[in-house]
Amino acid sequence: MRSDGLTPKQVLVLQRYILEYSCDSMRSYKSVYPKCKDGCARRRVSDLLKKEPAQAYLSELLSSLPATKAVNPDYVISGIKKIAESANTTSDRLRAYELLGRYLKLFQDTAITNTILTAQDYSEIRQTLKANRLTPTPPATSSKAEG
Repeated sequence: MRSDGLTPKQVLVLQRYILEYSCDSMRSYKSVYPKCKDGCARRRVSDLLKKEPAQAYLSELLSSLPATKAVNPDYVISGIKKIAESANTTSDRLRAYELLGRYLKLFQDTAITNTILTAQDYSEIRQTLKANRLTPTPPATSSKAEG
């Protein structure tokens, strides 16, 4: 891969930008230049990404990636598995397990729809309640004290 016009550290920033940090430019820049302040890093990485040699290098790097590096369902599931096994907080682990369960279709999401009851539906419900010796209670009404 040609990296003409780029310093070794710039090449490292670009490699980390693609391979390690999922196109997080600030994070990739600060991993190579840890003492650089955020504002300065933001400007410098922006300038780096605008350079023609950097754009050419990124294009070559992206085209040379094996198909296994591409994001696919297996990649996503393996990432969720890692989170489920090694997350620091219980909520992160639970969320990861929930996503895995949904992927495996262990849970069934049901949609709640608005139902309009007819007079016949209401009388059937009332009969069922009476048969089970339950009586429907009317909704509570609020009354303001007059005076």
